[in-house]
Amino acid sequence: MEYLPLGALIAFGVAVFVVSRTEVRPWERVVIFRMGRPKAGDIRGPGVTYLMPILDMPVRVDMRDRSLQIEQRAVAPANASADGVTVDLRWRVADPWSFTMMVADTSLRVPLELFLKERLTDAASADPGTLSATIDTELRAVVSRWGVEVIDLRIGVS
Repeated sequence: MEYLPLGALIAFGVAVFVVSRTEVRPWERVVIFRMGRPKAGDIRGPGVTYLMPILDMPVRVDMRDRSLQIEQRAVAPANASADGVTVDLRWRVADPWSFTMMVADTSLRVPLELFLKERLTDAASADPGTLSATIDTELRAVVSRWGVEVIDLRIGVS
């Protein structure tokens, strides 16, 4: 009878230890939120990490290279030569903290489509070479604030 509380305490401790263990794969990082608020700069991984059950919520960030292809129709006058733009983008997450805080759509498709639509309406009748260089420079500047690094960017104007 006197060992029952001690056994229950040990069983509870083992259960908490098992539940708090999180394995982070080599291509992932985990950004920790404590009680719904981000812990400043707390990025863990790869390897085994321990979290406080109920208090900590891990958000996994995939650090592998990803590719994305977006085709955007240009809104151009009738005499313009550009019909549309195809963007082939290879990217990866460079800063998991900024990526988690700034990007809601982790595939980046929606933010990039909005970015392209905005740029194409501004430069509908521009020279294809100038348009490509402008989009490249502006895109790299924008996504760097999101914690994303552009590995390869190919812009085709048709």
